[in-house]
Amino acid sequence: LTAPVLVTTAAKGGAAIEDMTKGGYVYGNAIACARRGRISTNRIDRDYLTPWVVAIFRPQAPFLQSQAYFSQLIRNLYDGYVDDLGWDDADPFRMFLPIFCDWTAYQMRYCNIGFGQLYEAMWPRVSEGELLVSGAAGPGTPVSGAVSTDIAERRYQRRIYCTGPTYHLERITSDGGIHFTGASTDYLGHQIARAINSVRNTGDWLPLHYNARTIDGAHLIYHYVVPGEDLSINTTDVTEATNKGVSWTQSAGSARAITAVEVTGNALVVTFDGAISGGVAGTLGIATMGPDVSYAAPVAAGPVTGARSNFCSRSGSLIDDGRELIDWACPQEDFITT
Repeated sequence: LTAPVLVTTAAKGGAAIEDMTKGGYVYGNAIACARRGRISTNRIDRDYLTPWVVAIFRPQAPFLQSQAYFSQLIRNLYDGYVDDLGWDDADPFRMFLPIFCDWTAYQMRYCNIGFGQLYEAMWPRVSEGELLVSGAAGPGTPVSGAVSTDIAERRYQRRIYCTGPTYHLERITSDGGIHFTGASTDYLGHQIARAINSVRNTGDWLPLHYNARTIDGAHLIYHYVVPGEDLSINTTDVTEATNKGVSWTQSAGSARAITAVEVTGNALVVTFDGAISGGVAGTLGIATMGPDVSYAAPVAAGPVTGARSNFCSRSGSLIDDGRELIDWACPQEDFITT
């Protein structure tokens, strides 16, 4: 089955994030494009469907927003599209979200907005036991202030998808390392298309992320959901980060430090210099921290100096120019208490 595809874009550089929600001019442009698309197809006696909307959020001022704010913004955007365009809520379009990974270019070592994009795509699955994202009480519990996990709320289930992170994409260094190069933009388009095809063909898409954690003495073991080949460490396509992108910020108990980071099958094993027990508490992050510098000036985002990890899953698929599509580990953090 083949059908013509109509693509519209409502992109606007430098817009405030609120402009993407109902009442904002970027949002208004997107709605106007969809309505004009419907008029155009009706004129040639074609049915008009809008099955996929890709929302690439790149906040103008990420330090002004929180994970919870960002999660709600995503839902507001989704609701606005459904309500303003009159789509059937029983079988509406699907929204696809690449993860924002640019905060070092905004002079921030850490930012939790990207978690909102991952959590929003995943939290509605908690009732099905398909995904357990780590939180204050361990895997499967919400982070304080995160989006509601009310299992009765079905509107967003399997309708908002996270395509994966963007830290592996090269940036234009002359503008502070914020914007993608042309080759990176092309690669991102193929990644999004891969997620869309997965939803079309299988009814679902999950990016590379962990969905469970166990503690074994001095080891924290993270079990990954892998969309392609087995989990692996890649320091060729992404410059090696400290501890391969794993960070540890301790808040209580006897001091612990990371001594090794390894991959076994589809599990990430983080080893410390002592047991994670007896009151030890802290936050373990994956691809959440930029390099340990002053941030007095922007630090280019991307695969060389940005916040990143070296954990990936190869897809075995090539894009038009011969590059392989590789899935990279989503930024996640785990709050450890013992």
